[in-house]
Amino acid sequence: MRKFLILILCVFLLFWGETYGKKDKRRTLAMNSQILDMEFDRALSYIKNERYRKFLLEFKRKHADSKLIVTEHPDNFEVVVIHPSNNDMTGGAEEYFIDKSTGSVKMGWHEHPMDIPLEITEIEDEENFGNSINKFSFDLFKKLDEGNENLFFSPFSIYSSLLMLSEGSGGETLEEMKEVLSLPEDMRKMRAFFKSFLNEIKNDKPYELLIANALWLQRGYKFKENYLKVIDSFYRGGVFNVDFEKDIENSRKTINNWVKEKTNGKIKKLLSRGMLKSGTIFVLTNSIYFKGKWKEQFNPDKTFDGKFKLLSGNDVDAEMMSQESVFNYSEDEKFQVIEMDYLGEDVSMMIFLPKEKNFYDFKDVLNLERFIEYKNSMKMREVKVILPKIKLEKRYFVTEPLMEMGMKRAFSGGVANFSNMASHGEIFVNDIIHKTFFKMSEEGTESAGATGTFSDGVIFRKGEIPLM
Repeated sequence: MRKFLILILCVFLLFWGETYGKKDKRRTLAMNSQILDMEFDRALSYIKNERYRKFLLEFKRKHADSKLIVTEHPDNFEVVVIHPSNNDMTGGAEEYFIDKSTGSVKMGWHEHPMDIPLEITEIEDEENFGNSINKFSFDLFKKLDEGNENLFFSPFSIYSSLLMLSEGSGGETLEEMKEVLSLPEDMRKMRAFFKSFLNEIKNDKPYELLIANALWLQRGYKFKENYLKVIDSFYRGGVFNVDFEKDIENSRKTINNWVKEKTNGKIKKLLSRGMLKSGTIFVLTNSIYFKGKWKEQFNPDKTFDGKFKLLSGNDVDAEMMSQESVFNYSEDEKFQVIEMDYLGEDVSMMIFLPKEKNFYDFKDVLNLERFIEYKNSMKMREVKVILPKIKLEKRYFVTEPLMEMGMKRAFSGGVANFSNMASHGEIFVNDIIHKTFFKMSEEGTESAGATGTFSDGVIFRKGEIPLM
């Protein structure tokens, strides 16, 4: 499991995943020794349980001429069978689940022409994908900066939603999205990474980390089967039919209730009344929820009433938490930087404290390269930490920031190309909304983010009949 980070800078907060693994934490073998998207012979070499080996070898005999990709789950093995004529990994495939207890085999999605995940075996691939997400984080931060306002957003949530959107795009629309998201030319690699990443998230950790995706479709409108399969298979995106045309309020409430459930009640109303239209075609949603306890918790008896300095120079009353302990720490002429682990030690928070009058330098000087430099320069030392107790809720419309970053065509009717999503009409995106929640206390932190991407715009060509 890669190390997740929450980065905090006084009135600036950022939540994303760091993917710089150590050399022994390889993509193909999780820390709990489970197998992820591994070719059959290599996967078998890691399996010591003779019963499991027998089940898998028996399955292999029935598919001797096919290439098999194996992923281990707690109760079963997921095996993707690539047909002999499609070993270039661009054609049809079948997915099966082998029960660990009985050896019984159940088919997953039915055979269909779709891209299959490439096996990722090198840590360099993992770092490249991590760099893509983190570069997007810093680029978007500079566009969302609101001056003196608190800023808290989840780039991972927005990035995930845009990834699913990009799967339906084509032509110059896709090229713009690839540039903004720093996507590889071969999208199969990103799919494989994302699927493996989701497979690594377990519920046996001392913290809660929940990620969910969903695609909400206008009932009766024809979407391409391959697009729906990609969303389901690689992003674990549930596909739901709703009726925006005839029952828009109930559709909105259904989506909001899904988001509320997936964020443990912290994002209650992602979509406001009037945001969706009777002509809405689809809504893409992503949610992320985290709750963790500090490895070194603050003693509530040491929390005191103090002053917190704002960018304006004014002081506000705040409850200040205090402790002295050993943390990962770095310092230069602009910032003090500390990393605070959560229980489990594969999740941490990075805190940047600007030295006097240097806050605005943060936006200008901190980018992916500088962040890596700070991270690599940190050393363990005893530090006195004083932090305010915080609770924030924020909402952003990220369409304009994304257009400023270079993603313009997706939002332009008559120009956007989402031909890989729908068979009829020319779809374009109307808006992308993002909401977040963050709370920090002596015990730990709780945070949530949700993103909604929706379209009520579709242009039909002359003579084309919409299937509604």
